[in-house]
Amino acid sequence: MRRILIVLFVAAIPLLADPPTLLAPSFAREGEVYPVLITRVSGPLTAVLVSEAGSALAASPLFPLEGTRRTLYGFLAVPPGYGSSTVSLVVRDGKGVILLSRRVTLLPRAYRKEEIPLTPGLTQIRTDQSERRIREARELSELLFTVSPDALGLSSLWFLPVSEGRFSSWFGDERLYRYANGGTDSSRHTGVDIAAPEGTPVRVPSRAMVVLVRDRIVTGRTVVLRHGPGIYSLYYHLSSISVEEGDEVEPGDLLGTVGSTGLATGAHLHWEVRVQGVPVDPLALVGGSLLDKLRELLIMEERS
Repeated sequence: MRRILIVLFVAAIPLLADPPTLLAPSFAREGEVYPVLITRVSGPLTAVLVSEAGSALAASPLFPLEGTRRTLYGFLAVPPGYGSSTVSLVVRDGKGVILLSRRVTLLPRAYRKEEIPLTPGLTQIRTDQSERRIREARELSELLFTVSPDALGLSSLWFLPVSEGRFSSWFGDERLYRYANGGTDSSRHTGVDIAAPEGTPVRVPSRAMVVLVRDRIVTGRTVVLRHGPGIYSLYYHLSSISVEEGDEVEPGDLLGTVGSTGLATGAHLHWEVRVQGVPVDPLALVGGSLLDKLRELLIMEERS
C-alpha cells in the first residue's frame, strides 16, 4: 500500500507544478473578435462570457491548436450596443464545473443613426410574416450557432470583398425604417454595406468553405462562408452567385456580383461576420488573420 501511495504522489507532482494558464485580453470591444487560449490542458472545455446578471453573452467549445501540445483555443464576441460593463470569462469542463476565470472590461463604441424610407414593395418585404420567411430565419440562425472544429481559414488574411465601392452603412448603425403606410420599425445594422454598380465582382475575403447558398426573401441571393469554429461571413443582395455549397474557396476567388435582390434600396453588398452567432465588425478583421489574434496572446505570455 505504501508503494502505491508514493507512486501516486510522485505522478501528481508535474500536474501541481505545471497548472493550466488562461490567456485572454483584459478588455473586450463591442462587436470585435475576442480570442481565448488555454495552455497545458486538454478538453473538452467551453469558454463563456458571462454578464454581471449571470447570463451568457457568448459561448464556444475550445479546440486543440494545431502545432501545439495541450493548447486549446476559441473565439468569442460581445454584441454591439451592450454598453460599458465588466463581465466574467469562465472556462468550464464537460460537467459544467468552472476551472478557470477572469474579469473582462467591456469597451463600448459609438454608433450612427440612420433613417431608411421604404417603398410599398420594400415595406411588404420588411413586414413579411410568411412561413417561408420564418423557415429561412430559423435555418440561418441554426447555422450561425453551429460550431465545428473546422479551422480551414484560421491562418488566412482577410481582405475587402469589394475593391471598388463606397461604404454606405456601417456596423452597428441604429436604423429607423419608415414604412410606406406610415408605420416605423427599428433595428441595429449587423454588418457593413458597400455600394457599387450592379455586376461589380464580389471576391472571397479569406479562406473558407461555402456552407449556404440561397435566394431568401429579405437578404435576396445570399452566400454564407465558414472560416473557423463558429466563425461565418455572410453576403447579401447579390445579383449572381458563382459558388456552390461545399466549395473550398481561397481569397480572391469570385463569389458573385453586387446586386439589389431582397430588401435593398439600391445596388450594394451587405457584408457581415458572426462569431458564435454574435455579429462583429468585419472591418476589424481586414489586414490580419484569426491566427494572428492567438499568436498575440502567446507573445504576451512569453513576455510576462
